[in-house]
Amino acid sequence: MADPDDQFSGGDRASAGERATPTPRRVRCPLRTQGEIGDELARLYRRARAGEVDVQDAGRMAYILSLLAKVRAAVDLERRIEALEAQQ
Repeated sequence: MADPDDQFSGGDRASAGERATPTPRRVRCPLRTQGEIGDELARLYRRARAGEVDVQDAGRMAYILSLLAKVRAAVDLERRIEALEAQQ
């Protein structure tokens, strides 16, 4: 019978003969500026070219990074407009 606590283990335990699902490692990278987002896109591209990341996964991550870049640009523009309006 399965241990009811296994559903909360995050996949770290495995039954006999089964492989444990590895817990995804958390990667922190600065993505506060357009330059940092561009740097991360370049790293992702190099990793995909080297075969370290599946090309489809890299495409998905690149799409998310491009959305983040658009949001950052919009926030920057909004702050600039607010600063100009505050001067008037």
